[in-house]
Amino acid sequence: YEMQRVKLQRKVIKLDSSFGQITVKQIKDFQGEVRMVPEYDVCRKIAREKNLPIRVVYDAIAHDARLSLTGQKIEEKK
Repeated sequence: YEMQRVKLQRKVIKLDSSFGQITVKQIKDFQGEVRMVPEYDVCRKIAREKNLPIRVVYDAIAHDARLSLTGQKIEEKK
């Protein structure tokens, strides 16, 4: 059967995160809300390099993205 699909607006941008500059997807929904989602491969690479669980890296980058959207300062992780 036929289906319709609507794609959200998205673009790939560079984000200054606590792990340095990384690639994230910036997504805009139908209400105009913007969110940023880290790329899985980027999170996996950082997790391996830092010997951290990938979920910890993903959550930290997602937090940094929220701070970036609100204009707050991001502290670098060692």
